[in-house]
Amino acid sequence: MKIVSAGKNKIGTSGNLPNMSQTIIGWFQDITFGIVTRTVVDYESVKTIKSVKTRGVVQPYQPTELDIQVAGSRSFNWQMIHCLPDLDLEENSYIYYKDIQYKVMKKYYYEEYGYYEYIICEGYENG
Repeated sequence: MKIVSAGKNKIGTSGNLPNMSQTIIGWFQDITFGIVTRTVVDYESVKTIKSVKTRGVVQPYQPTELDIQVAGSRSFNWQMIHCLPDLDLEENSYIYYKDIQYKVMKKYYYEEYGYYEYIICEGYENG
C-alpha cells in the first residue's frame, strides 16, 4: 500500500474556496444606508444624503475590548457589512447607518460569491 502525502491532496473539486454565496445571502435582511456626497455650489461645499436600500447584514467588526484611553481621546465604533453588490461604496467615503455617520475604511470584492464586504468606522467630518 502506498501512502500519499496529504499536502498533495486538494480540498474540494477545484482546490479553491467553497462558494458560500447561498449561505451568506440567506442571512441577509433589508437595510438602508444614507450615501453622503459632496458637491461645490457657488464656491461652497454642499452635502447631500441619498437613501439606498439593499440586503445584507451589519455586525460588529471586532469584539468590544476594555479601552483605557488618554484624556481627550475617543474610542470609535467599527462595523462590518456584508451586502449585495448593488451597494457600491468607495473607500474613504461617508455613509449613514441608523442615524450614525461612518467612514468606509475597507472594501472587499466577493462578487463571484454574490456579495461585498465593507469595514466602516464611526466618524465625523470637519465642516
